[in-house]
Amino acid sequence: MPLAKPQYATLADMQARYEASDLLQLTDQLDTGSINETTVNSAIADASAIITGYVARRHDNIDLLTDNPILNMICCQIAYRKLWRDTPPDSIQKAHDEALAELGKISKGIVVLDEGSEIAPPRPDAIHTNSAPKKMSRDSLGGY
Repeated sequence: MPLAKPQYATLADMQARYEASDLLQLTDQLDTGSINETTVNSAIADASAIITGYVARRHDNIDLLTDNPILNMICCQIAYRKLWRDTPPDSIQKAHDEALAELGKISKGIVVLDEGSEIAPPRPDAIHTNSAPKKMSRDSLGGY
């Protein structure tokens, strides 16, 4: 049995972020008058797979991150861009590009998702030392 893939957003999240009329126009190819949930869910699945590719590098259990508000926002931005069959407006493309840049920061550890409990990569050659406090500082030198 295949493992369930994490989803970082839902249709309800997309509806909360974007106008229903826009989602309808982007997904209702058959003119049914309703948002095509399959199309939106497919875009969310694609966006979630992209996100997993970035965050799995630094996090053991990515399933714990499915409720993360940063990943939710990023997932919605990427999924919304994927709904555009043609070239999207500049603002949509910019949001998509910013979402990918944010994922890059997450994968490098610049942006932390889980209060700092991510996996630090091992550094076998690192040397850790403790030293005495500084004897010379701005305060101890006074007016010199």
